[in-house]
This record gives sequence, C-alpha cells and structure tokens, in this order.
Amino acid sequence: MSGNVWKVVIPNFENKVPVSKRRRAKYFNKKKVKVTDLPNKHQKYISTGKYLWDKKGYLVDDKGNRVLANPLVAGKPKFWTINGQRIYDGSLNYHVRAFVAKWVHAYLKPYIEELPTFKLKEGEYLRVWIDLYKPGENQNWDCDNLWPWTKWFMDTLVECGKVPDDSIEFVRSCGQISYVESVDERKLVFNIQII
Repeated sequence: MSGNVWKVVIPNFENKVPVSKRRRAKYFNKKKVKVTDLPNKHQKYISTGKYLWDKKGYLVDDKGNRVLANPLVAGKPKFWTINGQRIYDGSLNYHVRAFVAKWVHAYLKPYIEELPTFKLKEGEYLRVWIDLYKPGENQNWDCDNLWPWTKWFMDTLVECGKVPDDSIEFVRSCGQISYVESVDERKLVFNIQII
C-alpha cells in the first residue's frame, strides 16, 4: 500500500472559531478613562450636558442609561481566527485555547471518521501534509501560521482511533503546508501517505 495518498477534503473550511455567543457590554468609567480619551462626540455631549458621570463614575446619557464603550460588538458573538502566531505569543489564554482545540476536533471528526484505520507494517510510517486552496485576493498572511491545523488534525486522527499515536513511532513526516492559489475553490486538503 506504500505510495497511496488518502485525502481528507474540507470544502469552504472555517477559519474562525466562535469563542463566545455574546460579547459583554463595556461602559465608560471615570476611574478607567480620561475625558480626553473619549470619542470626540462623547466629549461634545459632556460639554453640552447631554452626557454626565453618575455617582458610580459611569458615563450616562440624559435618561440615566450607561453609554456603551463597545457598541459595535456588545451582544454579538466573538470569533477567533485560526492563527498559530496568536497561540505562541500568549495573546490567547489557556481556557480559550482549550475551547478552540475542542471545537476544531469536533469540526474535523466527521471528515476523519471516513478514513480507514491505518495498520502499519514494520518499517512503514505515515507522512501527513496540507494543501490549502484559497483565492489569492489577500496575500498578506503567513502559510506557517496555519500549523495548528496539522496539530489538531493529528490529535483528532488519534482520538478517532485511525492511528494508535501521532508520535514518531507512527508518523515520520508532518507539518508541511502548501498554499495553492485558486480562483473559485476554498478548501483544506489533508493528505496521508504510508512511506
């Protein structure tokens, strides 16, 4: 069976993971923000008396309602774009990282379940790589920042019982990501080969 390539194709793949259903509303508080740092229209409303600071230090309108500091996103879902750089630079906290990994495993599982169970003979190993098909309109991203896909794919292969483990005992080549510019297709293709 050496030489055969099994392909797991994920059409129109998700590259954003929902990390919260609703973002919390944030309000301007005198203890945390200077008047000069407020948006210009808010500064104007304060000077005309339309906005004022309540007893607790919150900016309120003329009806006593707190003024939102994040009106464009409050109450809307929050998404995290899959990007390995954000994982290793520490800007994604442990709990969100664990949630994202769990979400991606569940996302990949139905595609992986269609694969056979790989029974390797002595001296046989797996090689795994990704071909990413995507239109080339935005060229300002790094191919290597998509490494989490490989990690999550391998972990899900093990989780689904398709390989006993993703250690070098079974997998000797893993992690290559090739970008294929595509006019109309957007897909992730995970390739598995016995070598």
